[in-house]
Amino acid sequence: MSGGENVLRPLLLGLVMLSSGVACSARQAGNGVRVDRTMITVDQIQERGYRNAYEAVEGLRATWLKERPDGLTIQREIQVYLDNSRLGGVQMLRQVTTSQIASIRFIDAATAMNRWGVDHSLGVIMVMSKK
Repeated sequence: MSGGENVLRPLLLGLVMLSSGVACSARQAGNGVRVDRTMITVDQIQERGYRNAYEAVEGLRATWLKERPDGLTIQREIQVYLDNSRLGGVQMLRQVTTSQIASIRFIDAATAMNRWGVDHSLGVIMVMSKK
């Protein structure tokens, strides 16, 4: 193997890994429509007949509800916001009826901490209501 191949192989491997990561964040549904894994739409909620936001998230994006260690010693939980107003932890999603919901979005930990602070180190579930 030549020196040029030694340099190119890790570079090509890195590009393949990067492109597969991008493909995982927005997958295509069977009908060719791209699915945003960070969002739940009102159509998805109505399609399945959920009664509240918790049921919708649990049924469509259960991984959003899983608490992950954040490396800090303080026990934290995923925060829930309704129209940019903080409600509390994920159990508050049970209080939001599906008739109120326009969309639900998961905001990753890095973005949430940058926007709201360290106590958002597990991310945010943002519910936007119909107005």
